[in-house]
Amino acid sequence: MNLKQLRYALVLHDTGSFSQAAEILGISQPSLSQYIHKIEKQLGIELFVHTGSAIRTTDAGKVYLDAGRKILDCERQMQQQLSDLQANRTGNVVIGISPHRCFCLGPQLVARFRKAYPGMHLVLEERSGRDLLDCASRGDFDLCITALPVDEYLFDYEVIIHDEPVVAVPTDTPLCKKLLAAAVPMEHRQYPAIDAKLLDGAEFAFLADRMPMQVILNNLCRDHCIILQRVVDCRSLEALEAMVSAGICSALIPSYLTHYKVGHSAVTCFSLCQPVSSREIVAAYPKGQYLSQPVRDVIGILKTLDM
Repeated sequence: MNLKQLRYALVLHDTGSFSQAAEILGISQPSLSQYIHKIEKQLGIELFVHTGSAIRTTDAGKVYLDAGRKILDCERQMQQQLSDLQANRTGNVVIGISPHRCFCLGPQLVARFRKAYPGMHLVLEERSGRDLLDCASRGDFDLCITALPVDEYLFDYEVIIHDEPVVAVPTDTPLCKKLLAAAVPMEHRQYPAIDAKLLDGAEFAFLADRMPMQVILNNLCRDHCIILQRVVDCRSLEALEAMVSAGICSALIPSYLTHYKVGHSAVTCFSLCQPVSSREIVAAYPKGQYLSQPVRDVIGILKTLDM
């Protein structure tokens, strides 16, 4: 078993296709097939079997790959520690992040990291949903920026942002004037707070029911007997923000988004008097993973971004 063998086998497992794996590895498909056959011959076991047009990993292959991931992770962490001993650091720090958080957090993070490490590069790998944590668990990233909960058996994490759901309202509307007249300062709230019942009958943009922000909105309406007019269904926070900024309707959005996407005069934001489920955004990494000094500094930067 050597590192090259492990990488080839892991790429084939992750893609499930000889052609895709060969393209990623920069070799021909016949060469990859011969290489995998050579590994299997050396081990005396089959790692992969064909099922129609797809490739399936055997039970023996799963054992081989699980051990291989640990070996490659140890090798990567050793390289990180050796790199930390060099006076002039070079290389990459790879961050897994969702597209909307990348848009909001990325510019400040990159600007401050470049000042601290001019010889290094941040790689922002955008993923969404479950794919983000799946890639993080495989060690594809140095850090993963995600919301709690995460599997604490698999990940360590540090909280970087306390995220409060807030109501974003087009400024030049009767609803905004009504809410401004009723809003009051409230401890531990980022914006003047309103009674959620004042939103009854308001025009709102909705997300898919499974999305965390929509779950919070649905619970709020259910618990306080609020009926909203459903103007449009969106599939991303970016689309939700665009509807508010264009003056079409209101929306419930994460508070960190207000500092980057809707922090302008066309939109007015309100906190809620009622208790709502705040979310914690964290920098997560596989349990026990060594964190190089540049990676630790990325976490430090994320904790002190201008929010």
